Amino acid sequence: MSDVRVLSLAVLLIGLLVQSVDASEQTEGAKLYGEMCTVCHGVTGNADGPGAAVLNPKPRKLSSAAIMSTIPDQVIFDMIKKGGLGVGKSPLMQSFGHLGDAKIEALVAHIRDLCECQYESDAGP
Repeated sequence: MSDVRVLSLAVLLIGLLVQSVDASEQTEGAKLYGEMCTVCHGVTGNADGPGAAVLNPKPRKLSSAAIMSTIPDQVIFDMIKKGGLGVGKSPLMQSFGHLGDAKIEALVAHIRDLCECQYESDAGP
């Protein structure tokens, strides 16, 4: 086997190994988000997934702390579980109730990672 072929094969194998290590380090919420949410909400939650271009209304920008810090976790949970129609919002957001509560909670946690924020109630202390 030529040196170029051996080197190419080595680079390919290292790339696959690095990719599998990255995937194994992801949280369950990040994996689910990657599988189910990125098409509309985008990889980083910027509402720029490939499906977003044809949606009206546009998907929520999950990376925005200004937006997401005003929404309680329970509201995010309900939106994922029941879908937009189930909570009086856009019917374009489908329901993911089939995932079960634990996986939906993992998605909520990942969304909080995307916005780097938590809910901030204006009720005060």
